[in-house]
Amino acid sequence: MSLTLKVTILFAVFAIFGGGSDDALATQVISPRSLGLTVVLGEKQYYVGVSQKINWYRAIQICAARDMSLDSIESQTEYDNMSRYLHANYILDAGFWISGSDLATRKQYTWLSSGSNFNYTKWARGQPPTGNNNPNRCVSTNSAFEWTTSNCATAENFFICSKPTVPACGAKGSCRYTYSFF
Repeated sequence: MSLTLKVTILFAVFAIFGGGSDDALATQVISPRSLGLTVVLGEKQYYVGVSQKINWYRAIQICAARDMSLDSIESQTEYDNMSRYLHANYILDAGFWISGSDLATRKQYTWLSSGSNFNYTKWARGQPPTGNNNPNRCVSTNSAFEWTTSNCATAENFFICSKPTVPACGAKGSCRYTYSFF
């Protein structure tokens, strides 16, 4: 029996008998490309993690292991590029972690990836919450790809990692430093 036939039979048996309930699978698997998508859009390379929903801290860890950080969406152009990309891959409404939070100072949202305050926002209606006792401190996207806050440790979402395509010192890596002495 050929290897191709054996693999085909194995997949058929798994499809018929294995893998748990259909409902459990439907909540985890979004598309045939659900292992993760890597793409360059504008000046960033992205990894869109869609193999499983995880908490915000685990998403940070996975991005770091890929030499990336959770994405910061800092302009309308960047938002539009990512929105179109996710829509084209049929995962726009999945819900994703991005690097924003108010963990350092309540009600002051900053990007973990850059440390800068939000200059551009795409908050959903009624977001961010205004109460002082809000346990939802990390930023995720909703089904319309608008921003909302979620509990960093207990909420689970897919995630978007990114890194610049051009190194901070230029394409050739030649940084020029100037020093001034007193």
